[in-house]
Amino acid sequence: SEFHHPICRTDRWDLGTRYYSGYPKLEDALRLFDEMTRTKPLPSRVNFTRLISPIVKMRHFDIAMSLLRRVELLGIPHDEYSLAVLINCCCQLNHVSLGLSVLGKLLELGYSPNCVIFTTLINGFINVDELDQALSLLNRILEQSYHPNLVSYGALIKGLCRRGENGSALSLLRHMESGRICEPNIVIYSTI
Repeated sequence: SEFHHPICRTDRWDLGTRYYSGYPKLEDALRLFDEMTRTKPLPSRVNFTRLISPIVKMRHFDIAMSLLRRVELLGIPHDEYSLAVLINCCCQLNHVSLGLSVLGKLLELGYSPNCVIFTTLINGFINVDELDQALSLLNRILEQSYHPNLVSYGALIKGLCRRGENGSALSLLRHMESGRICEPNIVIYSTI
């Protein structure tokens, strides 16, 4: 029948994952995931990630990591977006070192990390009270000629202030003002 044609099957998963890309019930999303893993040909990485993303939004980070791993075991390689989702899950679960390993894999696959990934890792280090690691990551980012954004700097400045290191926060602000990097805005100034 027409329904079993591979193109129709792909469209079916596209519609199904679009439906669940709102805030599904976890059980329904897991049931759809299991059904997707049993079909031939398998749905695309995009369809799997589209289904996993709302699970992350529901804060089921450990389940999302497990599902991402299952997709990989099915022979569907990670893409830049799925690796970013994985880094976010690692950091939300306070496994920032694992998040850094995923960043290494992202680089190894030839992808360029973006500001969201950097900010996620910086916030991850701040949340586990490893501010020195967050600052070290910022320095490595700058050494590699990547350009963190205001949100990345804001997270660091907020973390420094929260720790009582207002002098270091002010020093980072002055470094931003020097014009070598992004200009601070009112949010950055009000943090200090």
